[in-house]
Amino acid sequence: MGHWCVAVDKVRYVGEPVAVVIAESRYFAEDALDAVRVDYEILLVVIDPEDALGEAAAVLHD
Repeated sequence: MGHWCVAVDKVRYVGEPVAVVIAESRYFAEDALDAVRVDYEILLVVIDPEDALGEAAAVLHD
């Protein structure tokens, strides 16, 4: 398993990059940025280490 610069399939923390825009000008970059849409599925929060080991806990790394 490698390390990715942007999230792939799952966002694991607030602020994790989810998209990259590369363009020839700022004008084109801003248009491309407006076209980016991300749909998030909310994962349950687990704050107790014991609960994190349970069957129902969200899996961050498959």
